[in-house]
Amino acid sequence: MSQEIAITTIAGIARRAGSVGRVSGLDFSTNDYLGLRNDPRVRAAAIQGIEEFGVGSGGAREVAAGTAIVRELERRIALFKGTRGAWVVQSGYVANMGVVPVLVGPGDFVFLDRQNHQSTKDGALLSGASVVVYAHADPSALARELKRSAPRAPSKTLVITDGVFGVTGEIAPLPDLVEAAESYGATFMVDDAHGSGVLGRGRGAVAHFGLTERVAVQVGTASKAMGVLGGYVTLMSDEILGRFADARPITHSTAIPAHLAAACLAALDDSGVGENFRMARHAWLALAEHLREFADRQFHRPHQRDDAEPGRIGKRTEDVERVRHVAYRYKDIFISRQRVARGTAAR
Repeated sequence: MSQEIAITTIAGIARRAGSVGRVSGLDFSTNDYLGLRNDPRVRAAAIQGIEEFGVGSGGAREVAAGTAIVRELERRIALFKGTRGAWVVQSGYVANMGVVPVLVGPGDFVFLDRQNHQSTKDGALLSGASVVVYAHADPSALARELKRSAPRAPSKTLVITDGVFGVTGEIAPLPDLVEAAESYGATFMVDDAHGSGVLGRGRGAVAHFGLTERVAVQVGTASKAMGVLGGYVTLMSDEILGRFADARPITHSTAIPAHLAAACLAALDDSGVGENFRMARHAWLALAEHLREFADRQFHRPHQRDDAEPGRIGKRTEDVERVRHVAYRYKDIFISRQRVARGTAAR
């Protein structure tokens, strides 16, 4: 397929930038993976929520306007993910910062993949637990670190990995990581911000590998596949669900506004089983290969990736000129120039 035909085909996807400055076109650096940000149903739900409850929530969870809508969203997310329950908070970053101190504290251990999102690292530091970093996506390295720490007999041990690593798009080897964690009695947590909506029929990387019953905690975001804003924690334990009610994002921060919760509900759909996710994902998959072929021809990219498709530009003059050529030739494509530290991504 020629580049011109590929771009024409891609123009049919709902992932539209709307307007960047005064130029309209397609944004290929967005984290709106399924194009739901401008979906008419999602927009209408948000507008209706504003008309009913206002723009803000007016306070913390216990006194916020539209709390019933947020609770309904939590029920639907738990149903969609197949977990015992869920809590909705202000962002995926806040979700990680809030849940890790609920799971572990001083005297405990947290094991983190070297390329985990910064929010899990910050949550681990906030917890006061001892932090151990293991080699990226390496179950054997995790097992070695768990074995090394075992003689110190911490009261609790937590392992955290991203389901899909946002910078590289790699899918974590969850089955082997879970196996290693279980061998040492560790609780397993997955930050699935980049996998939800894309893998596992939209349910994420954990469901993709059939590990829902074996992963105690999943963290997700509404800012990517849902195309909205917010974060959530899904849990398999009623006891931890209860303890999260006292987490700082719930008790010490203004709650997510009702119109954002309504937009998230519309993104999931009325049935709570993610039909809108599946339809948008189907359209995305139909075009994904064309996008990858186009990117492979234009940029050097690593292989075996998921929804995050990096194009490594570098600082060489020829690389910069290649980007300028693409941006000039296809004027309806926006390519973001992002400066991020190695192993970091947005939540």
